[in-house]
Amino acid sequence: MHAASVRDIDDLPSPRGLPLIGNLHQLDPATRHRTLERWAAELGTPYMFHLGRIPVTVWSDSELAQAVMRERPHKYRRFDRIESILEECGCNGLFSAEGQAWEPQRRLVMQALSINHIKAFYPTLAAITERL
Repeated sequence: MHAASVRDIDDLPSPRGLPLIGNLHQLDPATRHRTLERWAAELGTPYMFHLGRIPVTVWSDSELAQAVMRERPHKYRRFDRIESILEECGCNGLFSAEGQAWEPQRRLVMQALSINHIKAFYPTLAAITERL
């Protein structure tokens, strides 16, 4: 077993940004996904960019993402303000909860998103898609 090298977020490759706004000027909502994909191709994974002064890491390696998700919330956590903001709005749930509040919700959602449930729901999705 080999030890992975530990990097600080500031050590990650990053597209050049501007003072104060970071990379906000480069993230047009209509083409944001293409910009993030281009940066992944240019910079590798993981990479980092800035929304203003907030650093954001992007990981395009699915195996790495799955490993991180398995270690959540004990080793990794989401942006820490999301939970308090959504709790204040009364809509704190699976996508914002952390720690003990997150684990029972995760189990429930994992069951709902199992292959068997998805396959059973396919005819409904097909009917709705056809109507649209």
